[in-house]
Amino acid sequence: MKNTIATTAKTWERIGVELHLSHLLKKEYLLSALFSAALIGLMTTLLSISFAVLVFGKAIPEALPIGIGMALISNIVLHISAAFTSSEEGIISHVQSLPPPIQAAMLSSIMAMLPLSMPIQNRITVAVVVLLLSAVFTGITLFLFGSLKFGRLVRFLPLPVISGFLASVGISLVIGGITTMTNIVPTLSSLPKLFDTSLLLKCLPGVTIAAVWWKVTRQWTHQLVFPAVLAIAIACFYAICYAQGLDKTAMIKDNLLLGPFQNVSLSHLPTIYYSQISTIDWWLVLNGQSENLLAIPLVCFIGGLLMLSAIELSTGKAANPDFELKSMGISNFISGIMGGGFVGYPSATFTVMQHSLGVSTRLPGMLSAIVPMIVLVWGSSFLGF
Repeated sequence: MKNTIATTAKTWERIGVELHLSHLLKKEYLLSALFSAALIGLMTTLLSISFAVLVFGKAIPEALPIGIGMALISNIVLHISAAFTSSEEGIISHVQSLPPPIQAAMLSSIMAMLPLSMPIQNRITVAVVVLLLSAVFTGITLFLFGSLKFGRLVRFLPLPVISGFLASVGISLVIGGITTMTNIVPTLSSLPKLFDTSLLLKCLPGVTIAAVWWKVTRQWTHQLVFPAVLAIAIACFYAICYAQGLDKTAMIKDNLLLGPFQNVSLSHLPTIYYSQISTIDWWLVLNGQSENLLAIPLVCFIGGLLMLSAIELSTGKAANPDFELKSMGISNFISGIMGGGFVGYPSATFTVMQHSLGVSTRLPGMLSAIVPMIVLVWGSSFLGF
């Protein structure tokens, strides 16, 4: 017990030194840190918006602007919190891809169970509060796991179990992608509809981009490959659309762009929704959702520790898994309290990317939060593109 307290105290003391301005603003790292922060902020913002579309787009599309705002708030909190609380400097956290399919399935199930007569504003309240509480619950659970020193348990998980678990989440992501592109949930009964010629043509760009992305990212591992492929894909999309005479209005009508958004605000006060908790029949809402609610922190636990292992292997730095679980818990708890609702954990991709740029300070994690802040304030005018 004494050793644990002493180790934790030393870690916090080292974090304090690493957060000193004289260390953060070293001239030899500053330019690379600014570039890294801008790149990470842009990439994680685009990812978080896509996860919001996955979670809200089918279950309750009327709440999509609010959902995008929640995802952006989550990213802001995760970026900043990880920069201040991670056991090693340079670790980047953001909204991750494993939990959203579970959140999407949970939200769709809950919306289907609610009475059709329930007003849309009440349905939106239910959706928002469920996600906020799931983030708070995830944060508490991860912090508890860290306090109980469960971090070392990941070393004993059988690889076939982990692989199967991650594969099932991957399948959920594929299903979510198909649903977003076609507006049809893939089931045995809807399968024939997916082979309609018009729908196949609509899916072709997405499938092509996914195939190219898969091929390129396995052939080249440079840190700029990810943003380069994304930029080229977006440029090709607009070039093809404009060549066919489609303007922005036509693209939105054909479900090629998000919207239309009537200049709505993406930011919201969580107190508005928390104040209505007592008006909701939670037994009706959460009936049968215990598996999903438990799966979300479990996914973050396994996914986060696997990411930490990858970070250690790639950077040569040994992170403290129990300390990181507490850091993840704090981040997700604050996210839920502040109106986030989407959960996340450290990213091997972006952590290794900034290390490859020669940056190993906590500054990029702090500054990367500026990008989602700008989008949150700028709002719907950004999402239209």
